[in-house]
Amino acid sequence: GQLPDGLNLSNEGIISGICKSQLPVDFELKITDTRNQQITQSFQIPVSAPLIINKYPDRIHGIAGKPLDIQFKASGGCGEKSWQLFRSCPNSGIDIFSETGQLYGIPTTKTFCTLVVQVEDSSGHRAYQDYLLDISQELSIISTELPDAFQGESYSEQLMIEGGAAPLTFTALDPLPNGLSLNSQTGEIYGWPEESENKLFRIAIYDSGISMPQSLTSTFKLNIQETLTIVSPVMLPDAIYGDEWSFEFLAQGYEGQCQWQLRSGGLPLGITLNASTGQLTGTIKDTGNYQFTIEVIDDHGDRCQKEFIWTIYAPLRLTNG
Repeated sequence: GQLPDGLNLSNEGIISGICKSQLPVDFELKITDTRNQQITQSFQIPVSAPLIINKYPDRIHGIAGKPLDIQFKASGGCGEKSWQLFRSCPNSGIDIFSETGQLYGIPTTKTFCTLVVQVEDSSGHRAYQDYLLDISQELSIISTELPDAFQGESYSEQLMIEGGAAPLTFTALDPLPNGLSLNSQTGEIYGWPEESENKLFRIAIYDSGISMPQSLTSTFKLNIQETLTIVSPVMLPDAIYGDEWSFEFLAQGYEGQCQWQLRSGGLPLGITLNASTGQLTGTIKDTGNYQFTIEVIDDHGDRCQKEFIWTIYAPLRLTNG
């Protein structure tokens, strides 16, 4: 037989080198002294593959408060193997069974650190492998009530999510209101809602955990209000000099209370605008055609302006012919 590739025998009887074979090798060794006496002896060199920890995903995901159970495996080496954490994560609640290589425990808090696993065979050979231990909080939704949107106005709202292994992925399972879209990477709902409605829709959220993936689905509610609009007709009812007058401007699509004001133009003498009610009241003391602009502001800060025309006539009088 021959020595394994990479090994050499010196004249002093020393076998040395780097073995390149992974199979046991049988060979005979003949020894000759100075008197030409010889002896032959059979030998076997047991050769095993290098000890390695079989590759597992570089990142180990877990959930705080949930049992973690990861099985490591090794190949190569000789005989029985023993495991230990060469470097552990402080206060992580994680350990490893020395006989089986099973990583176990219940993580107590959110953790992100480097974990180094060691395996040793019966010949004292060791192998190491490092992993990122990523313990996240349980995936949850803080609120399914979205802030109100307004028809025709820009809308942007981030879904309020806690926990999970980043990055998260968002998928709409139902149609969103017309004009709105969902960003699948950030969870932002954005766009310009096209019509007023109360809309319910489901969204699924997935995290990036490999060993312990998380997902959840929830129904979200979005109320789209009408745009603030003054609905009173442009032409106010004709009036006559000296009349006691009362007219109320009307708006829709407002939030809370409204405040009214005269933005441009002028009102007839004797007529005033109530800022809280939007009413024109008083005794008309002038005649003519009036053009003026009224503005309304709601508690949300939305504004709307509209121009009006009002004709005031002189009272009918009889004259001598």
